[in-house]
Amino acid sequence: MAKKFANHNQTPSLHIRLESTKITLPTDQIYDIFRLPQFTPVPFTSDSILGVCNHRGRINTIFSLDNLLRSEKICHSKSARNCLCLCLEYNEALYAFPVKSVDDFSEESELETLSMNKDKVMELLLNSPLNV
Repeated sequence: MAKKFANHNQTPSLHIRLESTKITLPTDQIYDIFRLPQFTPVPFTSDSILGVCNHRGRINTIFSLDNLLRSEKICHSKSARNCLCLCLEYNEALYAFPVKSVDDFSEESELETLSMNKDKVMELLLNSPLNV
């Protein structure tokens, strides 16, 4: 059953769990959700850039939102295929980040919840040092 919002103009959000943080992202800002594929590491980049992959004929930059938020690392091996990736489109380029799970946050949790949007996520990525 679909949730009813008090304000009908309110966009539903997807609730995402990273290793030690929860974030919410508006669903209309998520381009795609897919299993973490095999990806190619990019040499001489920071720990925030995991690599690149081809997904549905387009190149995705795979980055670690956990590293950008200074949380613990997750899904960083090339064989971690059980992990979900959320993909954002920004300036006609695709950026994906692995997440631990997509959850129902109706339960109380000790984890901090960050309300984010695509621009905040991309600001974190683009303002981070990309080279080691």
